[in-house]
Parts: sequence; structure tokens; C-alpha cells
Amino acid sequence: MPGAETVTVTSGAVTAGQSGSTVTFRPSGAGVPASGSVSFSFTPAPAPTEPPTGCALDGQPCS
Repeated sequence: MPGAETVTVTSGAVTAGQSGSTVTFRPSGAGVPASGSVSFSFTPAPAPTEPPTGCALDGQPCS
């Protein structure tokens, strides 16, 4: 997150950890099977003045 926003998970079976501007989402419970998926929603507060950047999944950039 670009500023001092705090992230709250609003739906989905994930936990969120935040360290400064870096937010990490992890599935709750068991891992995600091959070809599986995880769906979740989150809300930053206050609303960011800039869009988030640097998205990565398992260390690989999001497309």
C-alpha cells in the first residue's frame, strides 16, 4: 500500500499480515492445491491516494 493505509480482509478464507506498506495474504488452514484458487476481498483505510503497486504471487509479478 502506498501510504499509511491499514488493510482489512472483508471476505474469503485468508489472513492478512502487514509490515509498513507491504501486505501479505495467506490462505487460512490448508494450502492451495495445484490448479486451485483463493478468492478474497480487502479494504484499505483510509482510502489510498495512489494505487497499490508491486503485486506478486509466490514471488512472481502479477500480470
